[in-house]
Amino acid sequence: MPIIVDGSKVVHDSWQIASYLEDRFANQPPLFGDDVARHTTRFVNLWSYALGPALQRLIYADFIWCLAPEDREYFRSSREKTLGQSLEEACADRPRWQAKFDTACLPLERLFAEQPFIAGPSRATATIWCSRSFSGRASAVPETSSRPERHLLSGAPG
Repeated sequence: MPIIVDGSKVVHDSWQIASYLEDRFANQPPLFGDDVARHTTRFVNLWSYALGPALQRLIYADFIWCLAPEDREYFRSSREKTLGQSLEEACADRPRWQAKFDTACLPLERLFAEQPFIAGPSRATATIWCSRSFSGRASAVPETSSRPERHLLSGAPG
């Protein structure tokens, strides 16, 4: 979990950090752009949590091998504690989790069929926030894929 410390203020969680920085440094260039963009990004932030369970079960058993050998035990033990089962057991029903993931991504697929980014013609904060949800899966998405996660990771318009 990300944490920042600003003087005596400690802020946890990516969304809380972004909001704090936006408010605290209002005289600096904005992170979100305007209130509409901020609220749109908040929606994307909350929607991305729907991806979590399926995404974890699609990548955890393979992702561990992307880590440095000395980091694997911590990754395994912390994730298995959270999941209440081994990584292999949690990831065993891949078709089920792929279907859940695909269902959660369907709104993005439909949106990207109409426009290049979440906010329309430009890559606003909402699109960048959404791409964070897929960054752990980047190596598992073929370069030729038209899936929304490839679009978000490449930064190229659809």
